Amino acid sequence: MDAEGWCYTGGHGGSVYVWSDACTVVKQIKCTNDMITVINAVNGKVLVGSKVKVTIINAAGGNFSLAKFVNLDASFPKSLDFHEGNLLCGTRNG
Repeated sequence: MDAEGWCYTGGHGGSVYVWSDACTVVKQIKCTNDMITVINAVNGKVLVGSKVKVTIINAAGGNFSLAKFVNLDASFPKSLDFHEGNLLCGTRNG
């Protein structure tokens, strides 16, 4: 859950689902055609990892928009963090 109360889940089809505090899906955001491997909501952004790509979604104020795609040369991301404009990505193979 992020600071504004939204919760995020991802699926095999590459979409992120945004859930309200009433336990209902309020938005579906297509990020990739691959399986979602990790989601982290931090500092008004939602970081989404899949296969060899990270998607950054702006989420501040309940306005969700795709901000950036980062292609990775390594295997799929297992952990993601964002601090002072820097993306930290842990991958399956290190």
